[in-house]
Amino acid sequence: MLKVFNTEALSRNQRFQRGVLAGIIATIVLMIGYGWLSQILRIEFSVAFLLIGYAIGWAIRTYGRGVQLKFSILGAICAVVCFIGADMISYFGFGVFTDLNLFIGAFQTYLRILLNVNFNSLLGILFRVGGVYAAFYSSRIV
Repeated sequence: MLKVFNTEALSRNQRFQRGVLAGIIATIVLMIGYGWLSQILRIEFSVAFLLIGYAIGWAIRTYGRGVQLKFSILGAICAVVCFIGADMISYFGFGVFTDLNLFIGAFQTYLRILLNVNFNSLLGILFRVGGVYAAFYSSRIV
């Protein structure tokens, strides 16, 4: 019996590795872009989190081409890292990543700001959750 293999097809692990690489690149680019833009303008536009989540998911889906749940989980994790990093850049600048003690103090302050109980904080959290959901939903081929 003759078996014909498609030698140019990627295996599952290779597709996941490409998805991870695309997710990391998209996360870093979007994190720096949103953090820098919101730091310069001093305006938080929470609707952008939905677009960022979708863009991360699109990059993982396009370059990873996976159907497993792990692609969706990868998209959600990349979105969470992107949102936290972008907010840290926005609030404290790029220097927050240079010193571990500064990063820990800034992260605690960021959590206090994020978990502040007012209407704007709740809307911001909802948009961030929506962005994570958009990344989760759009990261794999369904």
